[in-house]
Amino acid sequence: MPIPRNDGWNQTMFPDFAPSEFLCKCTSDCTHKDPKLLDHSVVTLLQAVRNNKGLPIYIISALRCPEHNEKVHGAKNSRHVLGKACDFTFQAMDAVQFAIELVWKFHWKGGIGAYPDNKFIHVDSDNQQSTHTGGPRHWIYENGKYDYCEFYDIEVDNKQLQ
Repeated sequence: MPIPRNDGWNQTMFPDFAPSEFLCKCTSDCTHKDPKLLDHSVVTLLQAVRNNKGLPIYIISALRCPEHNEKVHGAKNSRHVLGKACDFTFQAMDAVQFAIELVWKFHWKGGIGAYPDNKFIHVDSDNQQSTHTGGPRHWIYENGKYDYCEFYDIEVDNKQLQ
């Protein structure tokens, strides 16, 4: 059972989202249907992205109960189960470019995964170091394999970040 991380949903802080978007998508009456289990830093990031981009953000998956996580082949120690992760997309997303923006423009210190084949981003609030690179937990999942990297090291043109 995840630990409650907040006092509930604050619609003033997150005007472009409904709490139901972040709750477990399973059909059973599970333990992960309470917005108090969400880490608000993830939702705060998404609201900042929404404000900056001016585009709707579509939540693919956030909270997951262990059973649903297994059903969708989530990681054994998934941050989704802990209420610390969200997968999302928006119109015309370039997943890798946007992952770089999350580091350089939004200064996100947590985990970032880019999934260009499926056009979505994973973010989580766990700032644990990568066992693969020793740096931040950044990865690209493309063509069925993971490439562990550090988006900090990828050169970008500041004009792309406007």
